[in-house]
Amino acid sequence: MITQRLVLDGGYPDGVWACGGCGTHLHEGFLAHRDDCPDVRALAAILTGWDRAGQCRNCGRPRRRRRNGGWQGAFGWCHPCYRRWRDAGRPGTGPPPPMSPAERTARAAEAVREASRRRLADYAWSRAAGLTVAQAADDVGLSERTAAERYEPVWRQRIAA
Repeated sequence: MITQRLVLDGGYPDGVWACGGCGTHLHEGFLAHRDDCPDVRALAAILTGWDRAGQCRNCGRPRRRRRNGGWQGAFGWCHPCYRRWRDAGRPGTGPPPPMSPAERTARAAEAVREASRRRLADYAWSRAAGLTVAQAADDVGLSERTAAERYEPVWRQRIAA
């Protein structure tokens, strides 16, 4: 159980505050959540006075309205922050910071290099299996010209070494 001591300064209406995730109730300023409660952060936002529903409470950007009412995203976050949080494995600290443009460029370049290495390995395997340049190019999904100009010299260097 996670127990929180909440200080209510009178700015909140009288009534029972309850967590929608684990069903615990606020009683005499204490709130005890189960360890696996997904709504601890959302309830904390409500109780700390986050009243700007149209803004993300993580990055401050405006949130978009859904067609059927409500806001995109969850827990008071915009959709990109919510997606980063979910993709990071739902850490208790909230969404990780967004990637910088340089980091995005570096990751994209690495993905392109990895795809090229895989294609070269597939091409080399096809050629080693006895296929012609045209057959190996078709097998890997390359044009015959690209295979002959780029992949064949690299494959020949590897078998000569």
